[in-house]
Amino acid sequence: SYTLEYAYNDFCLSQVARSLGKEQEAAKYLKRSLNCYNLFDPSTGFFRARDTLGHWMADFDPARMGNPAWLGPHFYEGTSWHYSTYVLHDLPGLIDRHGGKARITAYLDRFFDGRFFTHDNEPDIHAPYLYNYVGQPWKTAEKVSEIIRKQYRHARNGLPGNDDSGTLSSWYIFSSLGFY
Repeated sequence: SYTLEYAYNDFCLSQVARSLGKEQEAAKYLKRSLNCYNLFDPSTGFFRARDTLGHWMADFDPARMGNPAWLGPHFYEGTSWHYSTYVLHDLPGLIDRHGGKARITAYLDRFFDGRFFTHDNEPDIHAPYLYNYVGQPWKTAEKVSEIIRKQYRHARNGLPGNDDSGTLSSWYIFSSLGFY
């Protein structure tokens, strides 16, 4: 999970550098942001850990969660399912690595239908919106409406998880307004 999060941070740094006219630094950080794909296993369609020799770690289970969640073996507060769509800065590249729009759509369908999606934490709250990138916005609308209806309520404990600096409440407001 750290590699995926740092990759996004590198992408953001590249954008700041570009806005400052520092093209060499922008290119450096943009290239570095794609290093996350070193952990993408095309045979499984998941991001997963490697050992110090570069081999895939044994006994891979994309649904394995730490106990407690923040002490997972390779993912912080989540699983490989949660983090395997976390390449927000290169969604076309992620789609390509999955083998195209039809294959990643099947992956997303399995993600939601298999109940691997968890809205109570941040690593995958963007996932319902990925259907927009594969040309199926009606699935985004369906998933977002379902999450709002089932996960939020008007009560003291009406948020589905830890609001971490307003993340879940912001998601609710923006999603209720129809954008992300």
